[in-house]
Amino acid sequence: METYLNLTIRRQAILERLKSGEVRNFASEIRKIERLVRSALNGLEGELSDLPRTQLNRFLSQLKRDQAEVYRAGVERFLSRADEIAAVYLQQEILDLSRTTDVRRTTLASFTNKDLFRRVRQRPLQTDGNLLEPWIRNFTETETNRVNNVIRRGHANGLTNRELTNQVLGTRGANQLDGQIARVRRNASTVVRTSIQHVASSARQELWENNQDVVSRYSFIATLDSDTSKICRTLDQQEFEFGKGPIPPVHPNCRSTTIPILSDEFSFLSRGRTRSSVPATGENVSQRGAISANSSYYDWLNNQNEQTQIDVLGRDRARLFRDGGLTRERFRELQFNSNFEPLTLAEMRELEPEAFEMAGL
Repeated sequence: METYLNLTIRRQAILERLKSGEVRNFASEIRKIERLVRSALNGLEGELSDLPRTQLNRFLSQLKRDQAEVYRAGVERFLSRADEIAAVYLQQEILDLSRTTDVRRTTLASFTNKDLFRRVRQRPLQTDGNLLEPWIRNFTETETNRVNNVIRRGHANGLTNRELTNQVLGTRGANQLDGQIARVRRNASTVVRTSIQHVASSARQELWENNQDVVSRYSFIATLDSDTSKICRTLDQQEFEFGKGPIPPVHPNCRSTTIPILSDEFSFLSRGRTRSSVPATGENVSQRGAISANSSYYDWLNNQNEQTQIDVLGRDRARLFRDGGLTRERFRELQFNSNFEPLTLAEMRELEPEAFEMAGL
C-alpha cells in the first residue's frame, strides 16, 4: 500500500505541473492586453505627448475600460478552472483517505461541488488575508493602473510614441522583457501559481475538517530543496490543530503542502514512511533520494554541503547552524516568533548567546 505521505508528495508534483499549464493559459489574456495597448498607441494621430490633458484622460479612461473587459473575461475563465481543480483535489483526497484507511469513500462526509466552490472562495489566503476572487481582481486593477501610469508619465516627460511603446511593451533588443507588460506577465504567473495552490490546499482542508473522526489534525510539509523559503522550512513537519495553523500558500509561489494526521485508530499507517528529497541546485537529479518521513527540512539541510547551507541560510546563519551547537529543533525555533514573524540575528543572539559564541559570531 502506498503511504499517505508519498501520495501527497506525488499529488504536489502533479500540481506544480498543473500550475505551469494555468500560467500558460492566463498568458493568453496578457497577450490580449499587449495587443490592445499596442493598437491604442498605434492608432494615435500624432504624438501622445502633444495631446491636451483632457484628451489624454479620455484616452486613458477608454484604455482602462478595454483592459478591464479583457481581464474580466479572463478572470472568469480562470476561476472556473480553479473550481474544477478544487473539485478534482477533493475527490483525489477522498480516494487517498479510502486507500490508506479502512474508511469507505461513501462514509466520508463530503459536499456538492457548488458548496465546495463556495467554501474555497470564502477561505482567506494565508499570504495576505484576502479572499481569492477579490485578490485576483485587485491584481488586474493594479496592473491596469500601472500600464496607464507608464503612459501618463510618458506624456508628462514628452516621450515620443516609439519611446512610450518601448516602455510599455519592451524593446526588441531585450526580447520585450524590459517593458511594463513583461512585469505584468511575471506578476500574473505568481498570482496564478499562488491561487492554484490555495484552491487545492483548501479543498483538502475542507474534507479533513469535516471528517475529524478520521483526521485529527494536519502536518505542514515543505519541499526539500535549496529554493524553499525561510518560513516553509521553519514550518516543515510542524503539526497543527484545525483552525490554529497556517495552510499553504503561506507566501507567493509557495510549493509547500500538508498531510493529514490520522486519528489514533489509523496511526499505524504512518510507520516506516519516507519522503522524497530534491538535490541541491547544480547536483544531478539522480541524487534524489528518500529519507525518513520524520526528517525535517533542517535534517535535510544538515546533510548538504557548506555552500548549499550558505545559499539557503546566508553566511552567518549557516555558520550558526553548523557550529553553534544547537539542535535542529532549537535552530528552527529561533527563526520566527510565535506570530511567525522572522527574528533578526540580534534577536536570536539575545536568546542563545552561547551558540553565537561557539560559532564565532
